Amino acid sequence: MNRAGETTRPLHVDELADHYDLVLDPEDLEDVDTVGGLLAKRLGRVPIPGATVDVSGLRLVAGSATGRRNRVGTVLVTPLELPSQEGPEGDGDD
Repeated sequence: MNRAGETTRPLHVDELADHYDLVLDPEDLEDVDTVGGLLAKRLGRVPIPGATVDVSGLRLVAGSATGRRNRVGTVLVTPLELPSQEGPEGDGDD
C-alpha cells in the first residue's frame, strides 16, 4: 500500500507491516509492540509532538500529546517514496 495514514490507537507493528506490505528490521522490533513504541525506540527517548523518524521506507511523525502523561495520541505514517505522478510519455512536440 502506498498512501499516508494516521493512527489514533495503539497500532501493533505487525499491522503496520501488513498494511504497507513491508518487512521491518528485526532489530527495530526488539522490545517493541506498537508504532508509538517503534517511534520512541528509534528516537531513543519519549516522543514529543513533531518528532520524526524514518523506518523501513516509512516516515513516522508523532502527533499531538494526550492525557495526563502527555503521551503521543496519534502517529502519522507516510511512505517515503510515493508512486510517480507522471503523465503519458512525450512532450507533445511531434
